[in-house]
This record gives sequence, structure tokens and C-alpha cells, in this order.
Amino acid sequence: DNLGVSLVAAITSLPFINVKDAPFFARGDGTSSATGTIDTASIQSALTTAGAARTTIQVTDTPAAGAFMGTLPTVVFPAGIYDIDDELTIPTTICLDMRSGAIIRQTNAAKRIIVGTGAYKVLVLGGHFFQGTRHFDLRNENVDTAQFQFHGTTFQKATDWSIYTEGTS
Repeated sequence: DNLGVSLVAAITSLPFINVKDAPFFARGDGTSSATGTIDTASIQSALTTAGAARTTIQVTDTPAAGAFMGTLPTVVFPAGIYDIDDELTIPTTICLDMRSGAIIRQTNAAKRIIVGTGAYKVLVLGGHFFQGTRHFDLRNENVDTAQFQFHGTTFQKATDWSIYTEGTS
């Protein structure tokens, strides 16, 4: 809808954290099997930094009053294959912009990709999640307020659920 399109445009035009920029330096080159490039620490650092600096964007006027639209800064993943070998922990509110065609590939089959204990507001724009046990494991005991939104996101080869939620509505 037009409201959603204009809000996504507004969110992604504001300050952001790029996982490939300093001080994070994720490679996104998809070469873990050949060279050992693993982006887990770089991406986790970007997520932690975003969580510490976050400002939540929430619509306050009608007809979408109360609608969660994302957080600032948005964490941006430029095109690439980001190999990880451990789980990534997200802050309670986060916006991941992966519309460039970014892929996060879990190289450790026994691990999840994204873990959000206490996750409250999660917005994922685009991207592809590949391998691992669960792609998103999101938990929040406040069943009346948690919102998880995925737009144009794809999932492949999870050995369990691609999106698992517990205690959420």
C-alpha cells in the first residue's frame, strides 16, 4: 500500500549502519569454504551498535496509529553472501535492510541464524536466509505488543522452522 511504501522510503533515507563500512568491515564475499572468511563478528558488532543507538519510529496519527515502522539506525547489508558460523543476537528492536539481494548463510548446521530473546519490534526488508536450524528465533513474553514484519524476505534449507516465535502475537 502507499502508506507502507512511503514509510519504508522514509526509514531507509535516514541514518544507517552499513555492515561493510568501518568499523565493522563485513566482507560478504561468500568464500568461507575457500578462504575462511566468516562475517559473524562484524555483523554482530553492527547489530550491537545499532541496538545501543536505536530510536524507534512509530506512527502516531490515524489511520495507522501505533504501527511500528522500524528503528534507527537501520542496519544495511549490501549485496553479497555473508557467511556466519555462530548465531547473531539482535536487539529488542531492529530494522534490517537487505533489499540489495544480501544473503546470510549459516555455515554451522547446528546453529540458528538470528536470535531475538526479548525481541519486541523486528522489521526485515528483503534478503535471503540460508541453512542452519532456524533462520529467526524470536521470543517475547509480552504477547500483546510484539511485532515481527518480513517484506520480500526468502528462506531456504532450515532444518527446523524458518521463523519460530514464542510468546508473541
